This record gives sequence, structure tokens and C-alpha cells, in this order.
Amino acid sequence: MANIEGLTELQNKLRKLKGIGDNPKALLAGAFVLQKYSQENAPVGETGFLKNSISSRENTNGAEVFVGADYVEMGTSKMAAKPYIRPAIEQHSNEIVNAVAKVLDGDISEVGGG
Repeated sequence: MANIEGLTELQNKLRKLKGIGDNPKALLAGAFVLQKYSQENAPVGETGFLKNSISSRENTNGAEVFVGADYVEMGTSKMAAKPYIRPAIEQHSNEIVNAVAKVLDGDISEVGGG
């Protein structure tokens, strides 16, 4: 069997790349972008509770945007819906994806050594 120059190094880099897609910090970066635009879109009442209750955090699936008053998005039988999260996703999906990709690109660059 022929000895292929650089094969061991390539195999080591591929092993390191295997888990990069599971990086919760990358998903959290996207969550922060969604949080920002959701807060900008959120209707503000007298207390500002809804806007101030929107936060991002890591979880077992990677990351989430948490909202303390989620009934506003969908409405209730006594209150009309006032969407603020869905419009944030629709209008800024590229920016959300780019935030995730930027972190993953950095991870890939670290593995690749460049």
C-alpha cells in the first residue's frame, strides 16, 4: 500500500470537523439576531414587559429565543394577534443564517489551520 503524504493530517482534520455543526454557540448567534429584531417588532405597552421578556439562551437542542408573553404573537380568543417573531424571521432570515454561518466558518478555519 502506497504512503500518501498528508493523509494522517487530513484524517485528523476531518475528525475535528465532524462535530462542528453541533456548535450551540453558532445557533446562539442566530438566536441573538432573531431576538434583536423580535424586540424591535414587539408591541410595547405601558410596562414594556413583552419587549423586555425576549431573551436568547443555549438549550439541549442548541439555542432558543425565549419570550415571557408568547400569547401576543398568536393572539387569544379575547385579543387579536400581533405578530413580531414571524415577521422578524421572514424579514431577516438571511442575517440569522449568516450569523450562524460566521461562527461555523470560524470553527472550520480553526480546524483547517487558516
